[in-house]
Amino acid sequence: MSWLGPVLDDDQRDLASMLDALAAGRGTVLDGGDPDPAIVAGLTAELADLGVWTLGTSEASGGGGADRITTAVALERLGRSWPALGWAAVQAHAAVDLLSGDGRASDLVASLHEARAAVAVVDAGTARVRLSWRDGVLAGSVDRIDAAAESPYLLVLDGDDRALLVPPQAMTATPLRRTGLGGAFTRSVDLAAGLTAGTGQDTGTVLELAGVDAAAARDAGGGRRAGVRGRSAPRVASTGMRSSSARRPRRSCPV
Repeated sequence: MSWLGPVLDDDQRDLASMLDALAAGRGTVLDGGDPDPAIVAGLTAELADLGVWTLGTSEASGGGGADRITTAVALERLGRSWPALGWAAVQAHAAVDLLSGDGRASDLVASLHEARAAVAVVDAGTARVRLSWRDGVLAGSVDRIDAAAESPYLLVLDGDDRALLVPPQAMTATPLRRTGLGGAFTRSVDLAAGLTAGTGQDTGTVLELAGVDAAAARDAGGGRRAGVRGRSAPRVASTGMRSSSARRPRRSCPV
């Protein structure tokens, strides 16, 4: 087994060997174009059954409670065989850690642990995320998501202590051509999601999460790929609905 990181203990070496054997035994190559979604869903479900999919999230939230090195071993081995699944697992880790403190998201957290739901994590302060509030509806687009699922949730990290969760039914996805990362189901998305069911649009609603550690989500999960940087980001304007003409600094999302 090749490993260029810190010295591993027996359990960590066993984990790496188990994941290598799993990939070799399945013989599934996710390369080039996207495969049948059922193939990817089957792999993620199997990883969830093995306790690997959210291995590094807290035990209190239903995760494995693994330390950073053990989690890194799991993600590194996934990245060797199925890079798209490794990145999707990173995003699941970030989302579970952030959402698990809010009871309104408890069903989604459980589904993420079991890989029955998927999530794309993006940063409101990046150029690829263009969202604004328009008459009580969060609308706009995200240039690219890679969630290893056709209909993921969207978790928008907003500054250091706030996030917005957008449901799949609020988004319209367009497949994107790419090189590599087979099974990522790379999409651009347009979205329109109201704050309440009273918006008159059957598009689902935005769940606003205040007082969360979005900065930690960038560093521990979502901050390891393009668009989710480990730094403080400009904020989307508050859902408290300030003036619709207000503008934020460059690369922020205006009201």
